[in-house]
Amino acid sequence: MINNQGIDNEINQFIKKRLENIREGQTPVNMKSGGKFILHIIPQSTFNDELKISIGEHEDKLKNFVPFMTQSGSCNHEPNLEGYLGYITKKNANKYIQIYRNGTIELCFSLNYFQKDISQNIATDETESRTEKYIPTNILEGEVVKKLQGYIQNLNDMNIDFPFFIYMSFVNVNGFKLGIDSVLGMRQHCNEALNMDVVELPRVIGKQEVFGKAVRKSDALSHESSRIAKIVKPAFDVLYNAFGLPHSNITKEGNLLK
Repeated sequence: MINNQGIDNEINQFIKKRLENIREGQTPVNMKSGGKFILHIIPQSTFNDELKISIGEHEDKLKNFVPFMTQSGSCNHEPNLEGYLGYITKKNANKYIQIYRNGTIELCFSLNYFQKDISQNIATDETESRTEKYIPTNILEGEVVKKLQGYIQNLNDMNIDFPFFIYMSFVNVNGFKLGIDSVLGMRQHCNEALNMDVVELPRVIGKQEVFGKAVRKSDALSHESSRIAKIVKPAFDVLYNAFGLPHSNITKEGNLLK
């Protein structure tokens, strides 16, 4: 049995290796270049050598895992060497979700979708085209809260026990700004831009008392998902702090501000 410090070391090594791999393009599908958001969900029971998900036995449940901003019917699924993969396309992809045989989940989501091309008139009266790069905070906050419910319930349905360690990271985000997606399109939340390439947010612990009664059928923030929002709030607060802002769009009550 690995002690808590040993578990932390194992997890930290895995996260750092995967972030480095993703930056270098070592992903189960060919992802678009540029900034990415990565979500890892790691069961503590991962470190039990006997824990292995049987793909054949659980394939129906594994098909419930879909990436962010994806409907179940539009997602492709297939077994792979690491376990089970959910994706839309394997070339020039925006997203994927990988379920490892030990119960670990890795979701990768490209931020390129939210880049905005802007034409500027410069001093020579010529037109210069540049790209504004955004982290779409309200979309990520909403998707994390909504999808975490289903991801963890699906793992629990396959007899993978609580607790779960939740990690949220960004890679290739140097120069990115904080953005809010609205009916008018992506708008800038503040003038600050990141001056670092990798951002790792504080770990969140998913406990049974929070996720055990989660309701995955509703897209709205239910009472249960508000509890989930409250536990991920401190991590998102740190993201906003990196841009010089005091807190995220999630209130103390677990509501998302528009």
